[in-house]
Amino acid sequence: MQRQKEAVPGALALYGGSFDPVHLGHEAVVYGLLRNLDMPVWVMPVGRQPQRQPCFESGAHRKELLEAAFAHEQRVFVSSLELESSGPSFTIDTVAELQRRGAQTIWLCLGADAAMGLPTWHRASALARTVSVYIICRTGWTVDRSVLYRLGFAEQQVAVLELDTPDISSSEVRSRLQTGKNLSGMLGPAVMAKISRYGWYGTPAVIMSGHEET
Repeated sequence: MQRQKEAVPGALALYGGSFDPVHLGHEAVVYGLLRNLDMPVWVMPVGRQPQRQPCFESGAHRKELLEAAFAHEQRVFVSSLELESSGPSFTIDTVAELQRRGAQTIWLCLGADAAMGLPTWHRASALARTVSVYIICRTGWTVDRSVLYRLGFAEQQVAVLELDTPDISSSEVRSRLQTGKNLSGMLGPAVMAKISRYGWYGTPAVIMSGHEET
């Protein structure tokens, strides 16, 4: 039976990444976007990353953890679009597919480092004709918007969202999972419960007490 395609809204905020695994820093960004943008947030785990090493866990596992993290938030949709592609995950191709399925307004949500690296992306200048960019940075930081203006983005296509988010890296989370170190303040309970239950990321056992899968 042919898989039904995901229904795409007319306007959405697109937040992509490895999410290997999703942690409380990612969750803080998503909820910050929900507070500041009047549109659903589409969280999209990457498939094959052209500029980075392969992910530790499979796309199916990373998607399942994202769904656990946002299970109670109806305005968040975890998309499998890039996971279903056999080729590399280029943002311009993802955006084009979303537009083919009905998206008219797309805000591409990026951390400051990723946004400043946009000129190196595949067909980066084409993005300026198809999306607007929401740059997420820590409170008090400044970003050089001229980097995006030189790509062809107009001023009204570039916005900055300052957030106080936890300073967490997925690589540190993976290291702690594999060595049994404390993960307090790094993973949400639903995510931690699922990782512990299935032994993902090489975790040797249930390493945090008090978490039960819901």
